[in-house]
Amino acid sequence: MSSETLRVSLVQTDLVWQDAAANRSAIERLLTPLAGKTDLVVLPEMFTTGFTMAPESEAEPANGPSVEWMRTMAARLGAVVTGSIATRDGGNYFNRLTWMRPDGSSVAYDKRHLFRMAHEDEHYASGTA
Repeated sequence: MSSETLRVSLVQTDLVWQDAAANRSAIERLLTPLAGKTDLVVLPEMFTTGFTMAPESEAEPANGPSVEWMRTMAARLGAVVTGSIATRDGGNYFNRLTWMRPDGSSVAYDKRHLFRMAHEDEHYASGTA
């Protein structure tokens, strides 16, 4: 009988407030040494901006630069990369989790249970599925 091992890397790091490019760059430096050494990378919630309540200025379009960065990183690492991004889609803002596979395919989930104490529900639409 053979055993399979799932290698999971959890990323917990200081984020630069509302600076997606700086956060992607810093996280990329952390992830690069993990190529071939992990199967799943879990990034923080809203890893590009911090937990912002300013989606009007900070949200990215669906399949925007951070999703493309996730696609590149997943391929480079040979691992699934997942994390959420403030996303603008169809006239609404979502706290959208993307699950990016190394082959470039992905699925997304819009957060349904928004954090009312931080007023997330006043800035983001709730997911439906």
